[in-house]
Amino acid sequence: MRRSDVPVFIAPPEYVIISKLEFFREGEKHLRDIPGMLAVTDVDLALLDDEVARRGLAEQWQLVRS
Repeated sequence: MRRSDVPVFIAPPEYVIISKLEFFREGEKHLRDIPGMLAVTDVDLALLDDEVARRGLAEQWQLVRS
């Protein structure tokens, strides 16, 4: 059955990365996923840097980038 009338919402990779950084801050282990995402996806690093700063995720972002 074809379901072309159903909208599909896909989060941009930048926001998936931000969410994983936030989950890690809360004790989850999502940081392992982020380097792989960065390796295969063209992401807006300026947007990520801005969101990381705004959400207080600099420590988690630094762990990923090192």
